[in-house]
Amino acid sequence: MKLLIVDDSNIIRKAIDKYLKDYDLEIVGSAGDGEAALKMVKEIRPDLVWKWQVFLILLGKQF
Repeated sequence: MKLLIVDDSNIIRKAIDKYLKDYDLEIVGSAGDGEAALKMVKEIRPDLVWKWQVFLILLGKQF
């Protein structure tokens, strides 16, 4: 299963990456903001997105 990690904190992204490596997940990338996350979702097509925070910059955009 392909996983994309999205959080505005680099420390949290690294911690989640480290923790989830013990499971049967392929971590295909990480993003620090909503715009980068949307771009990566369109390009990488992950099966799962781990997202912790609401990104205000995305308000009003369609998904």
